[in-house]
Parts: sequence; C-alpha cells; structure tokens
Amino acid sequence: MGNLFRKQRTYKDLYFRILQIGQSRLLTGISYNTLYKQLKDEGFDCENNCVDIAIRHCFVDSFFHITNDKEFTGIENLNEHQDCDFVLRNTQSFMLLEHQRSRNTLWIAWIALGLTMIGIAFTATQTNLTLKQIQSSQKGVQQDIQKPHGDTETKTAPSNQISSEKKKAADTLK
Repeated sequence: MGNLFRKQRTYKDLYFRILQIGQSRLLTGISYNTLYKQLKDEGFDCENNCVDIAIRHCFVDSFFHITNDKEFTGIENLNEHQDCDFVLRNTQSFMLLEHQRSRNTLWIAWIALGLTMIGIAFTATQTNLTLKQIQSSQKGVQQDIQKPHGDTETKTAPSNQISSEKKKAADTLK
C-alpha cells in the first residue's frame, strides 16, 4: 500500500541518485543487488528494460570491484558479481561534490538576486518620495513667481517708508 502513493521517480534523477548512494557507501561498498533494491524502493521503475540497462551501465562506469578480481571484466559478466561489493570511483565522487557545490552556489545566487530586488524596490520607493517632495517645492516656487505685482509692492512698502523717514530726519538736521 505504501508504494501505491509513492511518486514515480524520473529518469533524469537516476544517475544522480546512483552516485549519491555510492558516495554514502564509500567505506563499505555496495553490491549491484543492494543498489538495485534501494532504487526500486525509492520509486524508480527498475522493471523497465531501459532503466535496468541504464543502471547497469552507470554502475559499471561509476564503481570498481573492491577485490580487483580478474574475473570481473565489466557489464558482460556483471550478473556473476551482483552480490560483490563495489566502491564509487574517485572521478564520480568528485563530480558529485562539484554538482552539490554548484547547487549551493545557485541557491546563494538566487538569494542574492532576491536581496538585490528588495534593494532596488526600496531605492525606487525612496526616489519616488524624493521626487514628490521636489515637485511640491517646485509648485510652491511657481506659485510665488506667479503672484500679482500688487503683492510685491506691499512687500517693498516698508523699505519705502524707511527711506522717507530717513529723508525727514535729514531735513530736520539741516
């Protein structure tokens, strides 16, 4: 019943998962049968002939026989060594580590992009507020410029009064 609701794994995940399983068993090794059973339990369609061939090729290309037995020649006689322990090759292990590192870098890049977008939105908001303040101050200056001339005379009237008072004071001194 548990397998009924289990999601079918995709073919593209197969190689990656084989390498992950191999990496987790670097010290002890893993047999082909154990790997096959684990993949089947995880939801891969191992009964499919194409998937079975892909698993076999990936296993032979990515793992080496622990005992370095002269009898193991490759995929041709894998059936005779299905219960023998194999270990993931160094190159595949490094490729898997590189893949994991690039996935982490991708996550960091997405986070940086998100923070950049937040910064741009914040800057745009602040710029918009500043533009509104500039526009409102420009409107005030334009209103001052557009006032009728009568208003400017009242502003200069006190200076006219001061100059007439100075004239009166000068006349009294004579």
